Amino acid sequence: MWLNILFFNSVWFGLVLLGDSFVIFAILALAVHLFYCQKTLAELRLILTITFIGTMLDSYLAYIGVFHFELSAIYVLPIPLWLIVLWASFAATIAHSMQFLQKSPWLQFIVGGIFPPLSYIAGASFSAVNFSHPTALVFLWLSMIWAPLMVFCFYLQARFYRQGVTDA
Repeated sequence: MWLNILFFNSVWFGLVLLGDSFVIFAILALAVHLFYCQKTLAELRLILTITFIGTMLDSYLAYIGVFHFELSAIYVLPIPLWLIVLWASFAATIAHSMQFLQKSPWLQFIVGGIFPPLSYIAGASFSAVNFSHPTALVFLWLSMIWAPLMVFCFYLQARFYRQGVTDA
């Protein structure tokens, strides 16, 4: 659990501060994480699903102008690669360092409504993202999105791990 917390925080800072130039290190950290997972297939499925959901969500928020990122011509989506990898890194915490939330959807909802929005605000303070609206309003919108999203992430984790996906 502690290694998972250290992993995520290191990756968060690396991706937010260094952007795409840190992506390879974050992917290597994810590979190490998957190597040590007991239920690798369930964990991979969870990471890919949450990464897809998060990528689509943040792409939509960027598309409608809530977020602004500096992007080069190589991007297909309106969000940078480092943010997609950050979603994968976040997903890798659900069954591990955030396992203390697994039994309480209310606590998941509360934590989701507070801490992920604060993470975006912290990212903005490092100029990783810009908001087109007042920070308090963006926090409110992100809280309304993230509170139920966090509960859904734990639902997915329970479902994927419970399905008995076994590693060959």
